[in-house]
Parts: sequence; C-alpha cells; structure tokens
Amino acid sequence: MLSRLREWSAQRAARYAPRPSDPPPSDGDPRDIPSAAFDRHLFAADPQAHRLGRAEADAAIALAVADGHALAAQHAGTPQALAARLGVGVETVPGNNRFGTVFQFAEYAAKPPHVLIYQHAMDTVGEAAARYAIPLLPARPEDVYLAHELYHHLDQQRPIPISRAARATTFALGPLRLTSGLHTLAEIGACSFAAALTGLPCHTRLLDLIALRTIAPGAAAAMEAALRRR
Repeated sequence: MLSRLREWSAQRAARYAPRPSDPPPSDGDPRDIPSAAFDRHLFAADPQAHRLGRAEADAAIALAVADGHALAAQHAGTPQALAARLGVGVETVPGNNRFGTVFQFAEYAAKPPHVLIYQHAMDTVGEAAARYAIPLLPARPEDVYLAHELYHHLDQQRPIPISRAARATTFALGPLRLTSGLHTLAEIGACSFAAALTGLPCHTRLLDLIALRTIAPGAAAAMEAALRRR
C-alpha cells in the first residue's frame, strides 16, 4: 500500500511540476547573422556532423553552396517556369501547416513530383520580411520556397546527390573503412539554389527565422542563440 502511495505521489508531482519556460525572444537584429552561420547551423544538425573536423565541415558546406549556385545558373528563369519545365506540380494549401512544434513552409514529394506551398506560412514570411525591410522583389516568399523544393527534385534526379558528394567515416579498422553521406548538405544546397535563382540578398533561412519570431518566439530565440554561437 505504501509503495503504491509513493508511486502515485511521484506521478502526480511529475505531472504538476513547473515546466521550464521558453527562452525570451531575442532583441538582436537577425539580419546581422552571417550566411555562413546559417549553413553551419544546418550542417550541425546532421547525425554525422560530429565526425568531421572544422576544415572538413567547411569544405563540405562550401561544396553544397557552390552546387546550389551552379544549378541555379543552369536553370535560369522563374521557379514557376522551372517547375513547369521539370514536370513538377505546384499546389498552394490554405490550411494549417503547424504540427506540434513543427512549422512547415513548403514540402516536396517525389512520386509524383509535387510541391505543396503553405499559404499561411507565406503570408507570415511576407509580413515579417516587410517588417524587417528584407527586399524580396521581384521574388515573392512563394518563389523562394518553391525554388528550395525544386533543388531537392533536381538533386534526386542525379546519379550522385549532393548528400553523397562528401562523406564521413563511421568506422575504420585497418584498410576497412565505412562511410556515410551527409544529408544536411541537401538543405544547404537548396538554400543556396533558392537565393541564387530568385535574387534573394540574404540566406533563405533568415526568412524562416523572422517568421518564427512571430509564430514561435521561444523556438526562434533558441535558433538565434545557436546561430550566434556559430
């Protein structure tokens, strides 16, 4: 009986214990965060990132950034025209695009090739860009996020996607060496491609950050704190 009472008391205490609050919104100007910090922040999320030294990581990031620029140079034109040429369907979804702590701006599906654009997110990005005086014209938020997803389509059509262009060693024993690709390189390449294709004068992840300052200030503050440590 006593053990049951202790168990119930522990469960109740855990249920009603005060939870840590979200960090306060940052007061800094997000526009002063360098593009390299956004790329390193993306790269650090890769499960294999810790296996590379700083020089190796920087080389892998530079490879993905250069790939995004090169692909944009090969596919000049508007993202909508490029989607039509590639046979990628584009649909704008007016409904909710927030699932718990995940906030989606757009997403790509390969079969069939299709991009969903979340209108509420685009409206939020547009308002935030105006508030922070980030020039988007002649592009719109929809153009930037569509271009981002089109990079993923182009990347997946290649014999060697960017995630396999640089590799991390996961196991080594004498001459035996096992390696793994770096999946976040595709995100870095997509950001580079979208900015180059649309003429955006900043890193595309800055748009994510300023939108999150409105949608989820705590998440934005945590992201910005991590970015400023890069």
